[in-house]
Amino acid sequence: GDQVGVDTSNPTEFRNFEEFKQAYFKQVKQIIKLAVDTYTISDNLRAIYEPVPYLSSLIEGCMDKGKDVTAGGAVYNFITGEGVGFATAADSLTAVKKLVYEERKISMEELLEAIRSNFQNREKLRQILINQAPKYGNDDDYADEVAREISRFWAQEVAKYVSPITGRRFRAGYLSWNYFI
Repeated sequence: GDQVGVDTSNPTEFRNFEEFKQAYFKQVKQIIKLAVDTYTISDNLRAIYEPVPYLSSLIEGCMDKGKDVTAGGAVYNFITGEGVGFATAADSLTAVKKLVYEERKISMEELLEAIRSNFQNREKLRQILINQAPKYGNDDDYADEVAREISRFWAQEVAKYVSPITGRRFRAGYLSWNYFI
């Protein structure tokens, strides 16, 4: 019952997909901030306790600066924020846009109720979501546009951050293929 993410108000009150999408982006922005803050702590600890002198001797800039790669010595000095679940997010937002806001085949109340019950006794609704919404990665411009917006937001938001300890810039990346394990 605890509120974990930022308050984006009741989704049943959103008038259109744009309001829904902005609420999603607000949640993602908060998650990015928490991830960056957490990673900054580990980045600092690595710089102090886990130097890699051999690797640093092979990385441009470390020898000139006299700094380990973990301490910000590299010329190209980035931390990659790994986004996971990108395709799932794109497909989910596409389904909400198409089936809730445009075609009105599903109400937001109905969708929320199904999600809360993990689609128990809601197989028909689950099949509508699976089979009647466009999917990212199928050369479908409709779904790909939603995916592009999500990806652009992710990349621009992550790029706003720099580790205050090492000066390493954050950059966005995706690495979903092994995180399911």
